[in-house]
Amino acid sequence: MMGARRDPRRGAHALEFALVLPLFVVLGLGTMEWGWFFFAQASVRSAVHEGCRAGAVTDPEGDPGPEAVAEDAIRDRLARVNILCADDADCAVDVNLTGNSPEEFLDCTVDTEFQPLLDFGTMPTEVGAYTRTLLELQR
Repeated sequence: MMGARRDPRRGAHALEFALVLPLFVVLGLGTMEWGWFFFAQASVRSAVHEGCRAGAVTDPEGDPGPEAVAEDAIRDRLARVNILCADDADCAVDVNLTGNSPEEFLDCTVDTEFQPLLDFGTMPTEVGAYTRTLLELQR
């Protein structure tokens, strides 16, 4: 009966795993963090676009006006994705009516602080979006 042969690389696999594991962890966490950032950025852009559109189809002579409708719609859409945009320094919603009929526009801007999931690595600290929409009903 022959004795069991010992593999000369017996501990090498564990050592290689220990050396490669931190790299995979860093890549996985970085992917999650950047994914969260891109989700927040897309959510802010979508909220600004949809909110500005809601204001643009509102009667400019009505009460509330297009600016108020757009601002409320933007804040509502941001709240749906847990980006709370109260009247504070962390988030700014700016809606302005510009131009003259027949080319009146609604300019909508949002700048908000980005809250990373893990605070892992160097990430942007703000997310913002801007859109300009032509009013459907001109004065």
